[in-house]
Order: sequence, then structure tokens, then C-alpha cells
Amino acid sequence: MSASMICLCLTLRGIIHAAAYHISFKVTQTPKVVTAAGGREIIFYCAFPIFPDHSSVRVHWWKQGENEYLHTKPDRRKRFGLENKARGFFHLLSTTFQDSGVYHCAVIHQGTVQGNGTGSHLIVYVAPTPLNIVSRTPEGNSSASLTLECETAAFYPDNVILIWYKNGVETTLGIHTVKIQNSQGLYEVSSSLVETQPVLSDINYTCSVSHISLKTPVLISHTVSKLKQGAKQTVQIVCAVVGLAFLVLMIVIVTRYRLQNNEGRTRDSRQKAGVRNIDWFSGNWDMEQ
Repeated sequence: MSASMICLCLTLRGIIHAAAYHISFKVTQTPKVVTAAGGREIIFYCAFPIFPDHSSVRVHWWKQGENEYLHTKPDRRKRFGLENKARGFFHLLSTTFQDSGVYHCAVIHQGTVQGNGTGSHLIVYVAPTPLNIVSRTPEGNSSASLTLECETAAFYPDNVILIWYKNGVETTLGIHTVKIQNSQGLYEVSSSLVETQPVLSDINYTCSVSHISLKTPVLISHTVSKLKQGAKQTVQIVCAVVGLAFLVLMIVIVTRYRLQNNEGRTRDSRQKAGVRNIDWFSGNWDMEQ
């Protein structure tokens, strides 16, 4: 075989090998999805085939929706590097809900991007607790219509399930729920329940909230009881009567004290004037000698 034929065969073999290498080049990321509370440490990995020239391999990361690599932004919470010849890492030291998103890695060899990662989805949650429930029933009127409002704390992500129960049975009548996003990017939910009919005694209303951050739904309840309302009114009346009696007693004590002081002053004045006894009918005054 001539030298030219040998050179041609080697060239074709190199081309075929390079083509096969690029076709089989695959970049994978782990884990695929991470759900975590704020403040937790997270590590993403990027795996790729080993390059003959390992020294010129770089792994860069970017967040989906952004136009530049993360390593170009100053942030002490983020660490990047190569764990070995075939795997890079992205270490997020302390997560916040703003970090939520999909992250990709890019494997760069000799200044050229050889492949991109499949993506890792990070969800940093904020719990919608504590809950708050407020009654809008007119004060002292237990037979009037009732409006209850159940409010969540600010939370993330926005997927939340809020259910009302009346005496343990789910109810959907008279329910109006509103979800808003505040200036910080967190979500808040307010749900109102309106009873247009007169409120009966001993009815329990429960607001249940489910969220990815909660292992079990969180409940908050409000009970309407005529007996409790009547007892409350009785206590208020008793307190008013006791307060009035105390006020009258203080007035009597102060009045008697002033009268005694006045009598004492009059007696002292007589003694200083030398008057021992006064007979107002006869006009005779006994003077001290």
C-alpha cells in the first residue's frame, strides 16, 4: 500500500472517530428536581465524557431565562468547580425563594461548547403559615349573617389549596378566594365565606390550607355559639355593675373624708377663738377662762 493511501486511511479514521465522539457526547445533570426550604444547601452535578486533554475543560452554569453564566456574577453563596475529569458541580450554600428556577450546565473544551446539560429544577418554598381567620359578624348579634375571612401568610410557590369546612363537611357555597403576588414576589391568599342565613348556635367553620411546604394541611377554626356570646354579654354587664358600684363606693369614701376634715377644722377654729360651747337658742356663749 502506498504512503498516500496509508495517509488517506488514517485521515478517514480520524474523521470517523471525531464524528463518533461528538455524536456520543452526552451531558447529564443530577438531581433532576430539588424541593427545599429557604436556607438549605444544594449541589447540582454535571456529568460528561472524559476528554483526552482534561486541562482545557471548563463547566459553566446558567439559570434558564437569563443571558449570562452564573460565574460572571459576584455572589458568595455560589461555588463552581470540577469534582473529577468527568463531572462538574454547582454548590448553592444558602437558598432563597428567588433562587427557584431551572439550571443548566455547559461543557466547554478548548473554548468551544461541546454540550449542554439536561437541566435541574430547583424549587425553594416558603410556607403559607401562620393562618389568620377573622369574623365579620355584627357585635352582639348572633342571629345576623356571618362573614369569615381566612388569610395566609406570604408563601412560595403559588400552588396552594384552600378548603372550607362547616362542621367537618366541605362547603363551597358563598366562597370567594383571591390570590395576589406582593412586591417581593411572594404570594398571598385571602378567602371569604359568607353565610346569608341567620347563624345557628355551635357551628364550627374550618379553613384548611395545603402547600408543598407542609407535610399535612394546616387548619384554623372559628366556632359560632350563642351560649358563648350570651355569656360574654353577661360578663360585660357584671363588669359594668361592679365598676359602677366601685365608683359609688369611692365617692362615698371621699365625701366622708372631706366632711370629717371640715368638722376637724371647725373644731380647731372654735378652740383657738376660746369658744367652748354655743347655745344658739339662748344666745349664751361659754368662754374659756
